[in-house]
Amino acid sequence: MQKTSTELGRVPCIICQENAENRRKKISDRAYQIFLEKGSPMGRTTQNWYEAEVELSLVEEHCHPMSCGCGCSTALEHVH
Repeated sequence: MQKTSTELGRVPCIICQENAENRRKKISDRAYQIFLEKGSPMGRTTQNWYEAEVELSLVEEHCHPMSCGCGCSTALEHVH
């Protein structure tokens, strides 16, 4: 697994921070949608989050990572 800028000891730039926040929001929204699609069963929060994360990662694989110039241009840090 590739390390993020923060794990490498670098402070992520504002673009990276905004993209990470956007990614979490997309995952959260999709996880909630999965929760509703499955009939709102309790106790599946982690599984729903994981499914949403996998779906988003598959979409990201088909996109080219953006480069903001901070040296952290990985698909996981930059969401289109």
